[in-house]
Amino acid sequence: LVEMNVKVGKKVSTGQLLAKQDTSQLDAQVLEMQAGIDLQNAKLQQLISGASPEDINVYETAIVNAEQSLEDSKKNIIDKIKNAYTKSDDAVRGKSDQLFNNPKNSNSQLVFVTSDSRLEGDIESQRFLIEDTLNMWLESLRMISTQSNLSYEVELANKNINQIKSFLDDISSTVNALTVYSNISQ
Repeated sequence: LVEMNVKVGKKVSTGQLLAKQDTSQLDAQVLEMQAGIDLQNAKLQQLISGASPEDINVYETAIVNAEQSLEDSKKNIIDKIKNAYTKSDDAVRGKSDQLFNNPKNSNSQLVFVTSDSRLEGDIESQRFLIEDTLNMWLESLRMISTQSNLSYEVELANKNINQIKSFLDDISSTVNALTVYSNISQ
């Protein structure tokens, strides 16, 4: 109690203030709650009236930046796929074709004889199939854009790379097994 208006045993009348309690802590809580209500009402009014022009500009800039980042990422994927094609083409046509006579047609033959004629036939038929793979891959790259289904293009590139890798692994194993007296140069 902060104030006593009547002493014990004195007569009192209806409505007379007998004592006063300290309500400063309760008053502070009420003011704090009222401020919270006012803040929520202000937020509600802002939602009802819409975002401010500054907020709209911030969000629009964020959207433009995200769209540009997405476009850059798509271009980067396309560049990586084209680079994979170029390296694959060079590995097959530029490097391994030196080991074949007529490498681009169905009569392709290794320029050396191996101890495993079955593997030799597999390599020669793989080379013929890879020619089609490289041609179809190049054709798809001519039409690729950021609007293309890039997931499909990445899958296709991975499939082609794996096929070419298998072919190059087989050639590598075969060349490594050649004997010194082979009639092919280093």
